[in-house]
Amino acid sequence: MFASRLKKTTLLIVAGITLFTACKKDEVEAEEVIAYAMTLKINDVLYEFNNTFGTNEASTTTIYSYYPEEEYILLQGKNTAFDGITIQMWLKRSDLVVGTYVVSAKTDGEDTHVDLIDNTNDESSFILENTISGTINISFVDTEVKRVKGTFEFKTSEGDASTDPVNYTITDGTFDYVYDVE
Repeated sequence: MFASRLKKTTLLIVAGITLFTACKKDEVEAEEVIAYAMTLKINDVLYEFNNTFGTNEASTTTIYSYYPEEEYILLQGKNTAFDGITIQMWLKRSDLVVGTYVVSAKTDGEDTHVDLIDNTNDESSFILENTISGTINISFVDTEVKRVKGTFEFKTSEGDASTDPVNYTITDGTFDYVYDVE
C-alpha cells in the first residue's frame, strides 16, 4: 500500500513538473513573438514597421560601402502597407552593448547611425532625410541568440542639417531584431 501511494505521489509530482515546465516554455515563447520589429512616431503619427519581408530579421547585406557588413548590422523598418517611409538604422558591431549612442550628420558613414528615407513624394526618386540629432539606446543584447532591442529618437532635415528646418521628428521609437540570421 505504501509503495502504491509513493508511486502515485511520484507520478503526480512528475506530471506537475512537466505541466509547469510546459506552461513556462509557452510563456517564454509567447514573449518572444513580436508584432512589429520597429515602432515609432513620425511627427506624432504612430508607425509600425517590420523589415521588407515582414519579419524582425536584421540585414547583413548593404548596398552602402561605407557601412560594410563585417562592421555593421542594418535594422530596416518599412510599413507592410508601404506608405513610402523607411527607417534604416546601422548598428556598429563594436557598439553591440547596452548603452546610448548619439547620432547626427557627423555619425553618417562612421558610427552607429539612423536615417529616414521618404518615398512619399510624387517624383520617381526618394528623398534621404539628413539626420540632425538624436539617440539610439540599446537596452538589451543577447549575443547567443543574436537579438538586440532598444529605443531611438531623432530629427531630420531635407537639406543641410545645420541650417534647414526640421522636416521630421521621430519619437517613441522602439526596435527588436534578430541579427546574423543564416
